Amino acid sequence: MQRIRLTYEGALHHAMNRGHGGEKIFSGSGLKKVFIDILGNLRGRVSTMNFEFLGDSLIKMTIKQKSASA
Repeated sequence: MQRIRLTYEGALHHAMNRGHGGEKIFSGSGLKKVFIDILGNLRGRVSTMNFEFLGDSLIKMTIKQKSASA
């Protein structure tokens, strides 16, 4: 079971998503675009967001929470 993620203003979160057994994460480019659009909707709620697709079976993301002064 995954532990609860602690968060606070200015927190930096790193997340990875892998396809099971090296399988593709998205079955088509349309679903990948939907995922990117969803991430785009977070822009106003986070300070910094970086994500990269490494092949078809791995996504790495880094998201920084907004600070109170931001």
